[in-house]
Amino acid sequence: MVHLDSTRFGNIVIDGKKYREDVFILGNGTIRDRKGMFPGFGSHEVDQKEVDELLKDNPDVLIIGKGQWGGGKLNPADKIVSSVRERGVELIQLPTPRVIEKFNELTDKKVVALIHITC
Repeated sequence: MVHLDSTRFGNIVIDGKKYREDVFILGNGTIRDRKGMFPGFGSHEVDQKEVDELLKDNPDVLIIGKGQWGGGKLNPADKIVSSVRERGVELIQLPTPRVIEKFNELTDKKVVALIHITC
């Protein structure tokens, strides 16, 4: 099981390894650099292709880390939110620092995540 250790503006530490880009945590526990998976996508937009990639392993929960400050900047469009819910996946959107605790609590569920590490 993946364990989120900590986050600060510009990085996140997962299983002891520091990442300096937004990350995807896939259903099989693989951690991928968001920029490397989908080059050219805006950092504050969530694209349907990204959601499809996250949901391909039929997770129970999708967590979106919206960014480091307050409400965060990474906000999926209403149609993205609807597409996640239509698939029966619980969607949790939180400021990135709060994602750490929530993700680590959900050990009894299959959880995927898109985590924005700035803003």
